[in-house]
Amino acid sequence: MKKRRIRFLLGVLAVLALAYVWTLTQKNPIAEAFSLPAGYYAKEMCSCRYVLGQNTEFCLDEVKEFIAASRISVDERTKTVEGALLGFSRKAKWISPREGCRLID
Repeated sequence: MKKRRIRFLLGVLAVLALAYVWTLTQKNPIAEAFSLPAGYYAKEMCSCRYVLGQNTEFCLDEVKEFIAASRISVDERTKTVEGALLGFSRKAKWISPREGCRLID
């Protein structure tokens, strides 16, 4: 009985893992939904850094209160911020003082 449950759970986990890998390779609404937190993180970090003029460490602390990204990179030369979460990444770029930051792809 226990072996049957273990096999069933392993099968379910395998199907979920394959579905997750598939969403990484497709442009579909599910993949877009997973990229929303990464976009939010990149946009908030960009706004804090370039619109408010705070230093990077301060912005990391402020933004991590709401959501913790697995990776963040700030490019001072091009004024872009890339946030990644669960394998999905989005970029935000500072446009101008009037327009602020915008998500780019």
